[in-house]
Amino acid sequence: MKYTLVVDTGTTGTRSSVYNEIGNITGSNYLEHNQFFPNPGFVEHNPLEIFQNTVKTMKKALEQSKINFNDISAVGITNQRETVVIWDKNGNPLAPAIVWQDTRTINICKSLELLIDNKEINKITGLLINTYFSGVKLKWFNENLINLKGKKIYWGTIDSWLIWKLTKNSNHVIDCTNASRTLLMDIKTLEWSQELINILGIPKNFNFPEIKPSICLEQPFGYVNKKILGFNKDVPINIVLGDQQAALFGQACYEPGELKNTYGTGCFTLINTGELKYSSNKLLSTVAYQISGKNPIYALEGATPIAGAAIQWLKDGLGIIKTLEESELLANQVDNSGGVIVVPAFTGLFSPYWDPSARGTIFGIERSTKKEHIIRATLEGIAWSTEELILSIKNDIGLNIAIENIKVDGGACKNSLLLQMQADYSQVRIDRPSNIESTSLGAHLALKVSLDEVRSEKELKHLWKSEKSFYPKINIEERNKQFNKWKIAISRCRNWIS
Repeated sequence: MKYTLVVDTGTTGTRSSVYNEIGNITGSNYLEHNQFFPNPGFVEHNPLEIFQNTVKTMKKALEQSKINFNDISAVGITNQRETVVIWDKNGNPLAPAIVWQDTRTINICKSLELLIDNKEINKITGLLINTYFSGVKLKWFNENLINLKGKKIYWGTIDSWLIWKLTKNSNHVIDCTNASRTLLMDIKTLEWSQELINILGIPKNFNFPEIKPSICLEQPFGYVNKKILGFNKDVPINIVLGDQQAALFGQACYEPGELKNTYGTGCFTLINTGELKYSSNKLLSTVAYQISGKNPIYALEGATPIAGAAIQWLKDGLGIIKTLEESELLANQVDNSGGVIVVPAFTGLFSPYWDPSARGTIFGIERSTKKEHIIRATLEGIAWSTEELILSIKNDIGLNIAIENIKVDGGACKNSLLLQMQADYSQVRIDRPSNIESTSLGAHLALKVSLDEVRSEKELKHLWKSEKSFYPKINIEERNKQFNKWKIAISRCRNWIS
């Protein structure tokens, strides 16, 4: 039997999973990595810790699966996007990784807006000038780390970093979904934009990775060196997908108009558009995936940086829940949020506002307010943030897409109360799949395509199964009344950081 090994390295940790031919997981292991906040607005990871955890989880998953290691046909990687790593030719990190949530580049973004219009940036990259994207983080490295001057520097997103290390410092590559999140790739040609490299002032001693299709049928991204995992042979890395694109693939959204929402650290709503489409509502145009030898498939994406992280904050920050699961239990002990509104804009607002100066706020607290109200209001804030993304997709000119259902995944979608809120606010059916780890599953399904087990990704559609559906329980009038309150709260949390 053939097996595949998937590495899913996200914002909070890394999970490696071994899949058999029929898509069952035979071994899996997860390790969290540390989050560092050295200054206000700074969010950093240790690149070596992420690599070491990747190797540890790969080995543990293989041991747990109790298979012959040489039965692994191929490896796939799916990763947190936009986070930037810089390293030398020997694979030594030159600085902590700057994470996608990091907002230290606010002033860089302001200066860029004086050099190039956001409309032009959007036309070239599909993105907008924002602290979110890799290019401005790379510019920060160049401008603030004196020890980089004149040195040969390799850079990339987390996929590039892991491939460099797994191949023993021999392959410097990036897939087109991750490259499309850098603010440096031309989204039409899938090549680096020299114009934007010049505008961002990235010097020539920064070596750019080669951009490759997400799903390689012949030439892989590289080979995992056999010495790293104790194999008798090097194993090809056949696919790489940004985590949200992998989730779209895992949710079987292979046709234009099919949509998914991931409740992870943040919320990410992607809709398959087939061909390249630009948004009129400040959504992002992005590469969904590309199979080598074929045209890329595109998507529109809306994002909010804080979702599951808000529930984590209730536990670790406020200490009002002991476990993440307790958020649903306690929120259900009150009928409503008692007039409390939580806007979880801890690191600013993304779609459709793109305001890095916004901050998280709690409105409507009274003497009768209990922790259960704040917990419930936090879940409501996540659902309203997602509804804003859905509305932007609905309002986009020229799409003409009737959204009948939303496929959901990610850790927070275990919370049934949150999904009922989403159904109420979005007024559509919410479908939770039987496997909510759509990111890892998507990478496995993409590996099946790379191994020529199917003629087309569309042959995989039957593998998607619904576990439970949630239907709207409130009418549109009540929904609109609550939404108007939410919009007031949004307006008051903006422009907080001068």
